[in-house]
Amino acid sequence: MPDLSSAYDPQRREARLSRLVGRQHGVVAYEQLVALGFTASWVKRAVRAGRLIRLHRGVYAAGSLAIGLEGRAMAGQLAGGPEATIGRDTAAALLGVLKDRGGPVHVTLAHYRRNRPGLAFHEGLLTAGDVRIWRNLTITSVERTLIDLADTMTTDELEKALSEARRLGHVDFGRLRHSPGRRGMTTVLARGFRMTRSDIERTFLRALRNAPGIPLPQCNVHLLGFEADMYWPEHDLVVEIDDYLTHGDRLAFERDRHKQNTYLLAGVHTLRITEATLARAVEAVRALTTGGSPGRSR
Repeated sequence: MPDLSSAYDPQRREARLSRLVGRQHGVVAYEQLVALGFTASWVKRAVRAGRLIRLHRGVYAAGSLAIGLEGRAMAGQLAGGPEATIGRDTAAALLGVLKDRGGPVHVTLAHYRRNRPGLAFHEGLLTAGDVRIWRNLTITSVERTLIDLADTMTTDELEKALSEARRLGHVDFGRLRHSPGRRGMTTVLARGFRMTRSDIERTFLRALRNAPGIPLPQCNVHLLGFEADMYWPEHDLVVEIDDYLTHGDRLAFERDRHKQNTYLLAGVHTLRITEATLARAVEAVRALTTGGSPGRSR
């Protein structure tokens, strides 16, 4: 039951509103204002004065539209009601799995609702394991988010999202493998998912997959105190992909040489490639993995 005493104490009421808005990323709902003791006429005056800015029906930004992704998501959650869960592209952006591409806030509900400007509603039944609380927002788990997005993304986009989720350390691949009815997810996992860290790595891995007879490597694995971009342990072969943005300074240059020398002393051959040499590198890998590796034999 709301504490009605705040209705007769303007300072206390304002303080409670400030705390609520702070927890909700700059956003508040009409029903919450009423519960705090504000009247309908006060809300109208606040809207006219610009203190409240209407985002959706019955949902307002408190004084500023600079509410960010979290504020937009909270506004969508409040507009959707008590059963609303933020999902799909919006949840993926909040979790850091995808970049925020703008567009509508995606909200999952147990029943159908027509979309509104700035809001995309999706009908879906969620279990307790499908939902998590993130910065006071109710959002779908990373696994459920990826499952829901799987058939709306290209294979490359899905692999990139999976790699980012794995890098962040919060994805259960066992659960993804047992997600029924998601052909895109099944396809990516069935062909042997490899974690990649850049578009160049994904391009090269795709080229290897399309080259008959070349075994696929392990990707981004720890080897002799370093992280190898791609590694064929049965051939003592490492491929390092040089991206100027990450390998173009003196410190990176020295680190790369130390890494390569460490591998060489251990009998592991290193093949360094750039974006411009990807095509030739595929044939080099073919020669080294199907025609005999320069490393030690096993």
